[in-house]
Amino acid sequence: MLKAEFERVARPGLENTPALVDDGLSARELRKEREQDQYRLRAEDERDRKRRQEESKDIGDDVSDLQAKIEQRANELRNRIEIARANTIEDILRHERELARINGELADLQANAIILSDGRQAYIDQNGAYVTEDGAALSDEELEGAQFPQDAPTRYEDVQDKRAEQAKTQEDLDGYRERLEQLDSIEVRLDSDDDLTMDDLDDLERDFEAALVSDEPAQTDPAPASSPTIDPARQPEHSAPAL
Repeated sequence: MLKAEFERVARPGLENTPALVDDGLSARELRKEREQDQYRLRAEDERDRKRRQEESKDIGDDVSDLQAKIEQRANELRNRIEIARANTIEDILRHERELARINGELADLQANAIILSDGRQAYIDQNGAYVTEDGAALSDEELEGAQFPQDAPTRYEDVQDKRAEQAKTQEDLDGYRERLEQLDSIEVRLDSDDDLTMDDLDDLERDFEAALVSDEPAQTDPAPASSPTIDPARQPEHSAPAL
């Protein structure tokens, strides 16, 4: 008993040694847990970073692929516009030539018209009656002083047919000129927008198709002018005034 008491007094704090040992083990365990937590967090952060990087790469690839598709469609539309423009210009030139021919033929018909005393032109219709340019019959009084051509007067129906041909050709020509303006407008819109979308291209392509089919001129060549004819079996209602 005395020995145990002596050792306790001679070596103070010895009775607390097991507690200190336990405290040291707990600190190491806590430190190890903290290190493991930090490692786990770093690993999660790295996984998140790689995931975000992959997502960004996928988005970038998708954007690049979409831009490539838009550019491809835009170039295809440009090519279609150029082809349509070339064809339209050819149609314009052809109809301008046809219109010049028709105007010349109409002038020839009018040159062989009857000239009334007041300067109006008159013709003979298929029934042999003398009529004005709008088809109204002329009286003997209106024919007084009229100048008759040396050849048979131009037939009224021939003039009407030629004027109808003239109007149709002019209408077709105007339609082709309007189409050319539409094509130019579509191309300007196509080239002026640096942020084209697929929806924009859908609109432009619809407008392009509409320009090609709207008021499509009839692809018919004007019929050749017929020679003025008078039915010899019929006599004019009014005899030509004596010259």
